[in-house]
Amino acid sequence: MAKYVNITNGDMVNGEGIRVTLWFAGCEFRCENCHNSQLWDKENGIEFDYSTVEDLQEMLSDESISGLSILGGEPLTEYNRKALYIFLPELYTFLHKRGKNVWLWTGYNIEEIAKDPILKCFLSHYVDVLIAGRYIDSLQMPVDSDSYFGSSNQKLFTKEQFRKEMIKYEEECQTA
Repeated sequence: MAKYVNITNGDMVNGEGIRVTLWFAGCEFRCENCHNSQLWDKENGIEFDYSTVEDLQEMLSDESISGLSILGGEPLTEYNRKALYIFLPELYTFLHKRGKNVWLWTGYNIEEIAKDPILKCFLSHYVDVLIAGRYIDSLQMPVDSDSYFGSSNQKLFTKEQFRKEMIKYEEECQTA
């Protein structure tokens, strides 16, 4: 079962505006000098369940909050992905009814995501901004940088950009 290590309410670093940030436990990439190496252990943290969704909805109801940011660890590992598939559609609908959005950071690159038809369709439907690519220490962004990623190889995709990128690999996803 998926676990998370923390939920940050009022995060002003991970995405535009003031956000609620969910930090998933577990990462198999183990990038050198990772900023979140304390989140690598998938057994560390709190089990993700429906009460977590209710807590997130309560925090996200605050009018000052711009949206939900999802980080880790690695939110898209197999064991975390299952929880995302269950809870994110409901949270996405909840957020969009309030004019808010979902950002997600992953170490997977676009080519890896494109190989998984379920994952790519899920992300193209339920994530508004995707930051993709492993952290590479030798390409670290300057500390005073305004970017939303740690190294220059990582890429930011809006929903529209992500969908266009996925079309290069296969047919466009069918949306419900």
